[in-house]
Amino acid sequence: MLARLFAILRSLFGGPSSPPAPPVPEPDEAPDDPPEDDPKPAKTTALDRVRTAPLSLTPLFNGAELKTLAAIRREVKALGLPAQVFGQVALPEVIDAGSRYDKGGAYIAIEGRRLDFLVTDRLCRPVLAIEYDGPLHEGAKAQRRDKIKDTALARAGLPCLRLRHTLTEAERQAALRAALEGAFGVAA
Repeated sequence: MLARLFAILRSLFGGPSSPPAPPVPEPDEAPDDPPEDDPKPAKTTALDRVRTAPLSLTPLFNGAELKTLAAIRREVKALGLPAQVFGQVALPEVIDAGSRYDKGGAYIAIEGRRLDFLVTDRLCRPVLAIEYDGPLHEGAKAQRRDKIKDTALARAGLPCLRLRHTLTEAERQAALRAALEGAFGVAA
């Protein structure tokens, strides 16, 4: 599957014919050992934690999200749109919310939040956000998080389509088609 992804990216942007080499490890960031008479233990760095933690890969999408991604791609193709679809995009990469150091600013409110799917034009300019709302989105806490995201997107001028898990296949397809046509200014 990774090879197919690289083939698609190469066809869109050109580039090397094989996946990129793994990153070169950074030099050791461990702090200097404390002097023998210093009672404080050495600080643990982020690099130390990464080196010692049990890490493993995890899928980017769950089953329902994969079906939604496939449906989005089908509609983009059926409409012949000059679009790209990205998944799990960090909201601060799409919305300029000011400085991350402004503790009272909007950046803090959207930091750590992600869009399930982002549709862009061929130049990677955001056109439409798509959120898949599974059963966990029905709780009050999730709805508050969704409201923050929806408000930030609306204020930035990016339309957002929410696809509830209760939609039928036909309802989901109709909603996707309408949202994509609207976002790209395609006549129905």
